[in-house]
Amino acid sequence: METERSWADLPHETLVEILKRVGFEELYMAVPLVCKAWRTASLDRACWQRVNMESCFCNRTESSAWWQPVFEGKVDYMLKLSVNRSAGSLLELSTRHCSSSALIYLVSRCPSVRHVSVASSRGVTDLAICQLAKSCPQLEHLDVSECANVGLKSLEQIGLSCKYLRVLKKNRFIGDYDPARKSRLPPEYSRTPSPSHADAEVSVIATYMSNLKHLELRHSKISNQGLLTLVEGCTDLEYLDLVGCLNLTRGTIEEAAAKLPNLKELRRSTAPVRTSDVARYGHWQLYDERFQSGFFQF
Repeated sequence: METERSWADLPHETLVEILKRVGFEELYMAVPLVCKAWRTASLDRACWQRVNMESCFCNRTESSAWWQPVFEGKVDYMLKLSVNRSAGSLLELSTRHCSSSALIYLVSRCPSVRHVSVASSRGVTDLAICQLAKSCPQLEHLDVSECANVGLKSLEQIGLSCKYLRVLKKNRFIGDYDPARKSRLPPEYSRTPSPSHADAEVSVIATYMSNLKHLELRHSKISNQGLLTLVEGCTDLEYLDLVGCLNLTRGTIEEAAAKLPNLKELRRSTAPVRTSDVARYGHWQLYDERFQSGFFQF
């Protein structure tokens, strides 16, 4: 009779290849508890080259707890743990609600990182993003959507230092479209940047990031002139998201699109944002069930 073989009997290299395809939560919490062989494989640096924590912030009941420093500290802990387990080989990071100190910890130890997404991180500032730009010149993808403390200084430094950048996501927080929601948010997220500020940002993008292929500016206050300035500088754009940019006219959007010969997809809207749209977009939400589940308790 053939004897049944356990997954634990698989060669270490094979287990590692399997676990590289496992989600962050499972790799962080479940896999190490299966058996010694699985735990050993889960600690291999190859399993931590691509860290995606997005599932930790999805499909849960909304809560205001994520605004508290204690939660940010827990996210920081997991981010630093991932950096340590990667032994400096981390290439891609997607998370939310982290701090500048955690991001600086990442870039100081993983200079080859190419994909960084820290959306909805009010603790991330220009200081950390500038350090990212200087330390990680091979950066190709950056998402600083809804990062209220990331501004012109960061964009300019990224443009000067990261010549391989192809994807930039600088979507603005849209909580101000929902008064009931806004009352529960930190004060800095209720600020509404002026059109002149938005135009200054796109001017920096046009000047220093001419090689961009993918740009997202959801709910920006960008003006018609700002958009035309943008497309004059970023002629290689293939994807442009202008959803919720209510200062733009249809004619100017069409004129701008005509100046982008490689454009494959243009997302736009000129209608007011509905509450249902806010809920659908709501990836800044933190969730009661997740916070109480024990996943963030260590």
